[in-house]
Amino acid sequence: MKIGEKLGAAAVVLLITATVWVAADRSLLQTSPKLSVRVIVNGDDPNYRIRILKPDADGLHELRVTLVGPGRAIDKLLTESSRVVCRFSLSTAEAARAAAAEQLVLRPKDGLAWLAEQGLTLEECEPQEVVVKVARLEHKKVRVDLLPQDKGKVDDGYEIEPAEVDAVLTSAAKDRIGQQDWWAAPKIDLKSGQLISGQTDTQTVNLVPSTGDDPDIAFEPSQVKVKKLRLTAWEVPKIFAEKIPVSLQVPQNVFKEYNIEVDPAQISGLKIKGPASEIEGLSAQDIQAVLVLTDQDKPSATPLQRQLHIVFPPGREHVKVDGEPPLVNFTLKGRAAPPPS
Repeated sequence: MKIGEKLGAAAVVLLITATVWVAADRSLLQTSPKLSVRVIVNGDDPNYRIRILKPDADGLHELRVTLVGPGRAIDKLLTESSRVVCRFSLSTAEAARAAAAEQLVLRPKDGLAWLAEQGLTLEECEPQEVVVKVARLEHKKVRVDLLPQDKGKVDDGYEIEPAEVDAVLTSAAKDRIGQQDWWAAPKIDLKSGQLISGQTDTQTVNLVPSTGDDPDIAFEPSQVKVKKLRLTAWEVPKIFAEKIPVSLQVPQNVFKEYNIEVDPAQISGLKIKGPASEIEGLSAQDIQAVLVLTDQDKPSATPLQRQLHIVFPPGREHVKVDGEPPLVNFTLKGRAAPPPS
């Protein structure tokens, strides 16, 4: 055999050896980095509600796990880590026993039993248990209507579809409510653009118990449509007894040529109206009373008279003067010529 042929054969042997070595290396047991594993607990019976109590870090039901197994299995798992879940399924009998005990403790390794098919085992797990609360659900038909505080702010002609829904509640919620009269209340937005501009509005909104937010009560459907909503007396009046100074908006040439005298220099008793949500918190210091002059304004033998322009701050777009804007008198007097230099 020639030298070149010998070298070629040696290279082939070396390549085959390296391939076998890499393959063997990927079959060796390795430890994975920490993985986040989502916890899912399902039930076969819709008459039971299952809520995960632990793990619950910032609302996330996730375990932090370390796995041991062949390198190739670890590599595959890392590329599909978003699909890795710890899954439990409770039968009706298991759910009934858990409801009687109020809480059920589950072992993470049971929810990760599928790992064994890939040659993987659970090395570490934080936390070391999954805790769920199981409650038997009851169904009750309840009416849908606005809360008293909302009903007092809208006209009586509103309509709700549907007018009745199915309330799904735990026995604990039923015991808390007792004999109270309660219903499903739509969470309407009384500050919607339609309403605060005096128009009729239609809103599709979530339902809450009239007794207050309760995680043990749900509704089917969870939303309703509230039609023909209109605020009652949506414009409320307000009078400012405080004095508001009159400011000037004057062209530069008019300002240079004339002295401007305004009477009165302050106004008081300003009447305004608007939505309660925009009137609330509005003070005289927030309002500008502006006298606007133009190039056409000239001195006169008698004082001139003009309505003020009332300016409200941002966020008060629907507030306006109640009636006619205030009037002020003003005079223009030519400025004295500067003495010769």
